Amino acid sequence: MPRGILVGDTLYGSEQRMKPNFTGTWRLNLERSRLEIPAPSSSTVRIEHREPSFALSARHVYGERSRDVHFDLTNVWVLQK
Repeated sequence: MPRGILVGDTLYGSEQRMKPNFTGTWRLNLERSRLEIPAPSSSTVRIEHREPSFALSARHVYGERSRDVHFDLTNVWVLQK
């Protein structure tokens, strides 16, 4: 039987090594958060993570205004020595 720590749907341990998958919709919980900047009214982040692709879309709402951001890291190369 594999031994390890189960975090979400990923088992970390000596017999099974999986890369984490952060796919999902993440919403800011203002009641459980401490921010040192002015807090948005709401904040939602959507992540699509399928190795080697990683895309992030976020909407931050400040009262009547909102700000959208998007990052697509599908074609990022990591060079190793």
